[in-house]
Amino acid sequence: RIPAFRFGEVAKEVWPGFSEFKTSVIYFTNEGQFLLNPKGAVPQEYHQTKFKGPTWSPAIYKASGWYNPDGNKLTEAEVNSAYLASAYSSEQTEKHFAYSVFALDSIGRFHMKDMKWDIDDWSAIFWHEVFHNYQDDLYHPNLISREVTNFSNVKSFVEYEKFLNKIRKELNILSDALKAEDVKTKKSLICDRLIPMKLKRYKSMPAKSVTSEQFYEISEGTARYVEEMMSLAAGKLLASEQTKKKYSFNNFNSFKKYAARDRKHYFNSIKDVSPQKRYFYNTGFGLALLLDQVSPTWKEQAFKEKGFLFGLAQAWCK
Repeated sequence: RIPAFRFGEVAKEVWPGFSEFKTSVIYFTNEGQFLLNPKGAVPQEYHQTKFKGPTWSPAIYKASGWYNPDGNKLTEAEVNSAYLASAYSSEQTEKHFAYSVFALDSIGRFHMKDMKWDIDDWSAIFWHEVFHNYQDDLYHPNLISREVTNFSNVKSFVEYEKFLNKIRKELNILSDALKAEDVKTKKSLICDRLIPMKLKRYKSMPAKSVTSEQFYEISEGTARYVEEMMSLAAGKLLASEQTKKKYSFNNFNSFKKYAARDRKHYFNSIKDVSPQKRYFYNTGFGLALLLDQVSPTWKEQAFKEKGFLFGLAQAWCK
């Protein structure tokens, strides 16, 4: 059984339109591989079950074995070898699915694989990956060619410590700007220091690596933003005495660690990058937090403009 949570109540506070989004989920449990699907036709390896699904997917389908989202068979050993939490566009499934899907292990399987998440962590990564599916219809199609979305364009930079030191310097400035209480100081830090520093770094990189970095900043940065902001919203929802009286909270485990947290928590944490913690998650998340402060309507055009989040920051400076 897929854990339920009040998705709409927290999503509508974080991203316009996201609360109405319905995604398809390939759900792995110890009983087999299931598909929750509100979108339409399902691949032939799935057959409808008698199980009742959540409101957003009344039908539940079960696969005849273990399968990748592209339809290729998997062995049970392969399914058990790594935790599963990834979004796939229709192109990434080689059109096996006619729509975006999200492959996810159950919380029990995460625990079996020694990933000690609680249900709050599980819900947060669910929101993160579902937002990746939601992004598919937001991008201007001219900005996401295969060349742009090719991770190999940035892979060597992600793993290069000398390069990451430059990123840390940029994130220190961004962190200071997020903490600054007056617009004049923010503008000085961003427009006079951060943007020139990033432009200088861009000159030392291949042009295709720059455009790929900016793509990954908005892709992973906004997904991280949604994951964290929805968790904060869930924490506030739980902390509300009025809400406690209105609902039973089998939907959230606790989110207590978020109830006393606010956005300031992230102003320092964005500086933590390493070869294992890919930098564009934090540079993108930090820029999203900044744009919340200085350009409240940024979400309307973030996926449509060249340069994405960096382009919006430049536009604010101009």
